[in-house]
Amino acid sequence: RKIRDIRVLLGDRHRRVEVSVDGGVKADLAKALANAGASTLVAGSAIFGAADPAAAVRAIRDAATAR
Repeated sequence: RKIRDIRVLLGDRHRRVEVSVDGGVKADLAKALANAGASTLVAGSAIFGAADPAAAVRAIRDAATAR
């Protein structure tokens, strides 16, 4: 909700402003975050704590771009 609120505050005039999310980014949230208006997702422990970090990156990327 915070991301969408920020996008509303920025309005159409500031659409090109980057909105980043750092913390708690996992594959199951990536699509919702991207759809809400996040332009950058920072995922640390979701990747480095995964059994297969490469698969975790793919899952997050795929979810975020599956609009």
